[in-house]
Amino acid sequence: MRLFISLFYLLPLLFFAQPLEREKKNFTDENGMKQGKWVVTFENSKAVRYRGQFKDNRPIGEFEYFYNTGEISAVMRFKDQNNAKSKMYHKNGNLLSVGNYFDQKKDSIWWYFNERKEVLNMETYNKGVLDGEQIVYYPADPSKVKVKVLEKCIFKEGQKNGPWEQYYESGRMKAKGVYLNGSMNGIAYYYYSNGKVELNGEYKNGFKNGCWLYFGKDDELLDRSYYKNNIKLEGEEIEEFIKSRKSEQN
Repeated sequence: MRLFISLFYLLPLLFFAQPLEREKKNFTDENGMKQGKWVVTFENSKAVRYRGQFKDNRPIGEFEYFYNTGEISAVMRFKDQNNAKSKMYHKNGNLLSVGNYFDQKKDSIWWYFNERKEVLNMETYNKGVLDGEQIVYYPADPSKVKVKVLEKCIFKEGQKNGPWEQYYESGRMKAKGVYLNGSMNGIAYYYYSNGKVELNGEYKNGFKNGCWLYFGKDDELLDRSYYKNNIKLEGEEIEEFIKSRKSEQN
């Protein structure tokens, strides 16, 4: 009788213990979907690669990723099945990048930093493709000093398209031009650090094409050169090029 009573109370415990034990392991249901807590190690190693929770094969909540030497490499916070906030880290623990993922692809604004906590650049993505403003900075810790822009440009569907600008650390303009389908096109200007024009000329599909003017720091014209497909023209080639340009304009 005592044995029967003991088994009567023990059976429910055994029944409920099975799912508890199952939760401790990397579980895949009968449909092949990941469920519950998962802890995955690097191949042929006990070092943890990532850990987090799954529901119907989709990550939920917070996931942690690690270098094979144990340092944390990233933290992902999943808002829903498509959207996640990401923070990635250097091995020394300082932030490497921060941004959003949509459907496992970079989306909206991303920031990047070096190991010394200095901001390097900002990029804009649309579902994994650069699309929008990109800014490169002179490396600086934004918590200590004002961050200064080195370069700005616009991307459209993965290619540079639109105004392009470079700056000296003083904030003065260093260069400016326009990109079209990934290549420089149109008139570009390059400046001395005092703000005076150093040279200007025309690009076509990324190559120097046409007249280029070179100036001294006192605005004196030093040289006038002509190019065709990035090749400097000489003698009669210049006259022929000018004639062809005039006929095109007419």
